[in-house]
Amino acid sequence: MRLPFRGGSGGLLGGRAPLLCCSSQPKGRNLRAPQLVRTTRLHLVRTSCQGLPTKVVDGPPGAMSSGNRAGGRCGSQLGLTLRALTPADLRLCAACWSQRRTEPSVWAVHMGNRLRELRTARGWSQERLVREIERYARQHVAVVASTASLHVYISEWENGKRPITERYAAILRPLLGATSSELLGIANSPAVPPTADGYDELVSRIENARSISAGAVKALTDQTELLRTFDRQMGAASLVDQMAGHLTTLEETLTFAVLPDARQPVARALAGAATLAAWQALDVGAVERAWRHYELAKRAAQEANEPMYLAHAMAEQAYVLCDAGRPAMGLELVRDALRIGGGRVSPRLKAWLHAAEAELCATNGAVADCQRALERAAAALPGGPETRDPDMLSIFLNGGHLERWRGHSLALIGEDDAVANLYSALADMDPTFVRAKSGLHIDLAQAHLARVEPSQATEHLQQARLLAGRTGSVRHRRRIELLTARL
Repeated sequence: MRLPFRGGSGGLLGGRAPLLCCSSQPKGRNLRAPQLVRTTRLHLVRTSCQGLPTKVVDGPPGAMSSGNRAGGRCGSQLGLTLRALTPADLRLCAACWSQRRTEPSVWAVHMGNRLRELRTARGWSQERLVREIERYARQHVAVVASTASLHVYISEWENGKRPITERYAAILRPLLGATSSELLGIANSPAVPPTADGYDELVSRIENARSISAGAVKALTDQTELLRTFDRQMGAASLVDQMAGHLTTLEETLTFAVLPDARQPVARALAGAATLAAWQALDVGAVERAWRHYELAKRAAQEANEPMYLAHAMAEQAYVLCDAGRPAMGLELVRDALRIGGGRVSPRLKAWLHAAEAELCATNGAVADCQRALERAAAALPGGPETRDPDMLSIFLNGGHLERWRGHSLALIGEDDAVANLYSALADMDPTFVRAKSGLHIDLAQAHLARVEPSQATEHLQQARLLAGRTGSVRHRRRIELLTARL
């Protein structure tokens, strides 16, 4: 996180400086790791461009200059004055920084959590969040505060007056589909690789990775499939902790696997799991997490020498660019995925890639290119009712799915044929594809709006809103709100 520092002695605090650690404590004490105590002294550590602490700034809460008026709470910018940083302070600050992963609630106080942002992205009021916390507690036999206290907690969490403890963070993460860093507002840092203390432990981990059997890799792949099934029916929000643990297991196994015959099966499993995790992150609005997972999936696919997995990850990553307002760049990435896949992808995946190309063409307003891509998708798709690709389990595509995709693309460009395609797809919809059904109702609403049929559009938006609420899809909620504004 980067905080703007204004004013101060001689302009020494001008510009923007990253906040390393904060400590509130009485004047005269040595700088320690962050403590959640009500005291009279504030210390902020700045860093140089090399990332090393260079200054400690302190000031009593009562003394603030006119240019540094930010409230009277611990962690706010108050009457900042400069104090020299001693070598002892430097060592203690480094120790404080090293503890940031184990004390997220402390960091939440000083860096500001994102609870309000995550809650409003779901369209939830504070009252709704209280009800969801209580519902989660009942389902998981967890002890939480009373309803009145929860109202107070949420208000204080969102205003930085109370830290979100791990007890409540463990409830909020699956409810909001956020990781600890996203919930608590901690800036992402490069993942710390697994460490092995001494040669004996290193050799032990290498041997364990070497001895991993095909059955063990299959078990990890089956776990990915289980998470995929749950995600398809219930949404991604509640899976955030399970998915993170699953990826960590696969990454650590790959880290200590040495020879290609041990690494490649694990890398293939990691590529599939990371692509799923990325799509889940995109669905709950965690765009940066989605991007990083796609990058992980692409690296794993290259390690496994699997062009199909690489092309699939690239094409899905294009949707991040599209949602970020860069559809032209997304279209280039999809076409690059088609080029990389070439003749080494299965017919079903090739059809999927052309369908994705058609959607991105529609988003870019390229009507003729969209129609041609849809024709190529239909030509490549194998016949029959089968939906799964045995070589690429993450692909679900048959004639019915392609009809829905065609309707979605045609709706984006305002074609009248979109309505017929979408209603046909709705009639044949697999009831387990809850999130996809929400998207289909959104597409129907968009198609009816293009035909100036607001009553039908309103009906489908209501259905979409209910389904998006069940799955927790922030991505669908954004589309719903945009279309609602056009009514």
